[in-house]
Amino acid sequence: MKIMKASDELLKHIGERTVKYVQIFYDIDWDHTEHIEGTLEQVLPQLNFYYQYIFGTIWYNDGSWSERAEYDGSEWWVHRQCPPLPEGALEKPKTPHIEKCEGCGNDVNVDSGLVVSQGGYGVTVHSSICDYGRQG
Repeated sequence: MKIMKASDELLKHIGERTVKYVQIFYDIDWDHTEHIEGTLEQVLPQLNFYYQYIFGTIWYNDGSWSERAEYDGSEWWVHRQCPPLPEGALEKPKTPHIEKCEGCGNDVNVDSGLVVSQGGYGVTVHSSICDYGRQG
């Protein structure tokens, strides 16, 4: 495993991104872990050491972040971005068009043809319980 200076690797990974906050955990020995957190300016002078195992999170001003990944004894920083919301996710849900059926008296969603309430047991297709609903 390659041992690097923590501050050098951090700066190399950050590149041009603007850092909001940093939280680092590192092993001093097998049964003792230290942690450092704060702004980059506060944390960087404290990372002036060579390490073998280091973990943490870097938050950026653009809403993205980096975190440490590890596999089979190797470690590296991974930059992550929140995926975009699905199209229409923040739109107000459509209010269902509910009308009372003249034939059976049930409340029916006109758009879907489903009975809104019939004893509270699951979803019922209106036309399966009402001749009036079959007519349309």
